[in-house]
Amino acid sequence: MSCQPFPPPGTHYVSYSPTKNISLHEGWVFAPDGRGTFDISRDCLLTIFLCSWQILCLNLPAKNDKFRRRFWRKYLWTLLTVLGPEVVFQRSLGEWLLARRAVHDFEKLGRGQVGWMEWTETHSFYANMGGIVLVPPDSDNCERFPVNSAQLHFLVEGQYIDYPIVSRKTIKDKNKVDWTLRALILLQTLWFSVNCLARIALHLPLTTLEVSTLAFIIPAAGTSFCWRLKPMDVESPTAISLKPGVTISQIRSESDVPPNSWRETPLEFVDKSKEWPWNIYWRYGLVFWEKKANLRWLILNPKSRPIERIADDYWPKPSLSSLPYLFFFHVAYAAILVAGWNLDMPTKLELRLWRIACLIQLVTICSAWFTMPFQIIDESPRWLERVYVVVGPVWNKCEEWCLRYLISKERVETIKTLGWDDPDWEVSVLMLLVYEFTWGLYLVARLYIIVEDFVSLRAMPPDAFKSVNWTGPWPHL
Repeated sequence: MSCQPFPPPGTHYVSYSPTKNISLHEGWVFAPDGRGTFDISRDCLLTIFLCSWQILCLNLPAKNDKFRRRFWRKYLWTLLTVLGPEVVFQRSLGEWLLARRAVHDFEKLGRGQVGWMEWTETHSFYANMGGIVLVPPDSDNCERFPVNSAQLHFLVEGQYIDYPIVSRKTIKDKNKVDWTLRALILLQTLWFSVNCLARIALHLPLTTLEVSTLAFIIPAAGTSFCWRLKPMDVESPTAISLKPGVTISQIRSESDVPPNSWRETPLEFVDKSKEWPWNIYWRYGLVFWEKKANLRWLILNPKSRPIERIADDYWPKPSLSSLPYLFFFHVAYAAILVAGWNLDMPTKLELRLWRIACLIQLVTICSAWFTMPFQIIDESPRWLERVYVVVGPVWNKCEEWCLRYLISKERVETIKTLGWDDPDWEVSVLMLLVYEFTWGLYLVARLYIIVEDFVSLRAMPPDAFKSVNWTGPWPHL
């Protein structure tokens, strides 16, 4: 491998790297033979766009959702993917685990049954994203609502509905995945990654924007893998009905569930278990910003009851065996940014702030892992219960102190009312504040890194504009 010379006309050096004794080229650089500022920005932005907007598989829209609302929803999720790609990976991993679990359940249910077609992960994804809606009889006085794979399994097992005949071909016809585009995304990310690794091998500097893009590719690749069988941009669901004579009220009565004690759908009791903390704190934050900060335009969760669509912001609980993979993709993103510790920056202040921001991201992510395994385990081990005996009273005292001196009574009442008087949604106020503070730090650090990615392009070492010869013949966008 060799490098092409850098010959920008009229080059002038007016600043020096804070980490190396080299001069930096200030200003916009054109690319007569090597690569210029535009080439670097274009390749990075194109890769980020392809690994965010083009890999998202959102749930089905509501019946009356117009194009503007659907576009705004996908734009917000693209923004979330850019701000926290490892968080979106966590959602995709949870959905994939749910899909695999549903396949196992349906296999046991249909074993030995005649005429049952194979239930696949694609069927599970299709149901869990709102692809199957139940139309109740008129006597229930209830609008149609989506049913997920667990609820569908419950209805089939209880013989309340016939086995839903939804062929893979039907789902494939609704699916708008462009496999040619996905192949181009794979080529682009591979070319970008190989190009960055080649520059490292040749001791050519990378820009902050390239390091951030390289870090972004890791969780995006994991998300693409988990959603590889999930349909994309499906607009119309498949409607099913109960067997003649069966009503929703009858189903709830036979399951010893009060007739009107539901929040989103009449069948939510089927898979309603005690919410795990991650989902609770996320929902508390959303409801707070929507109701108390008056940002209803930002939150696009379904408002009707029963809901017309399954919200995109539900975070399925990962399994204990999946935690090593989740930890890798959580930490890999921040670790790659920290690996750019000695990047060439225009000023020493920017370099220090970059290092601080990268460390904040890594520390906040790792801090969440102090409690993550215990949020997954249904029953705490004995040694952990002993720790709770010692730490519990201290924690309660700290919470009482916060409630007395740091939080207003109005704020406490606001937090309590967000739980809808549901014991499964009870939270520790102190823990909620810790989560808010931690992820607030993460967001500030992430925003700084994004801004610095572009600001630092104003002054870069000359070698940053050299290109690797052997990357030229490779196909890329």
